[in-house]
Amino acid sequence: MVSAGCFKLLAIVLVATIMSVSADISKFTGEWKILEAYDSVDSTIPRELPTSVGHSLVFKVTLSDNNPSDTLNLGCKVGNSLRTSVKITAEQDNSASVEVGPIMSTMMMPPEDQYEFEMYLNGALPKMTTMTLGNDGQELLMTGEAKVVLQFVDTSVV
Repeated sequence: MVSAGCFKLLAIVLVATIMSVSADISKFTGEWKILEAYDSVDSTIPRELPTSVGHSLVFKVTLSDNNPSDTLNLGCKVGNSLRTSVKITAEQDNSASVEVGPIMSTMMMPPEDQYEFEMYLNGALPKMTTMTLGNDGQELLMTGEAKVVLQFVDTSVV
C-alpha cells in the first residue's frame, strides 16, 4: 500500500521535471535575422543567402498556443512563407535540445535563389537538434546536421 506522502512526493518530482523542460523557453522568442547558413555543422564557408528577396530573412519565433510550456512556432518568409514547430526536449541555461517538425509552406514558385534557400531550410531545419543563445541573448545558433546563425532583431525600436 502506498501512502499519501509518497503520492505527494511523486507529484512534486513530476512537476519539477516538467518545469525543468519548460523553465523559460520564451528567451528563444522574437525575430531573428538570418546572418549565415551552413550546409554542415563543421563547414566554415556559409552558403549564399538569396539576393532577390528584397527584405531581411527573419525567423519569427513565438510560443505555441497549444503547448506554450515546451513548444515554439517558427515562421520565415523567403519567397514562400515557411512554418514549423520546435519542441524543446531539454533545456539548460542558454541552450536547448530540440525536435523540429516538418516544414509547411505556401506553394508559389519564387525566383531560383529563393527556391534553393527554401529547399535548404526545408531539409536542414527538421534535422536541427540544438538551439543556443550567445552574445547576451543577441545571437541564436541552430545546429544539427547543418547550422544557421541568427541575430536578434529589436522590434521595440521605432
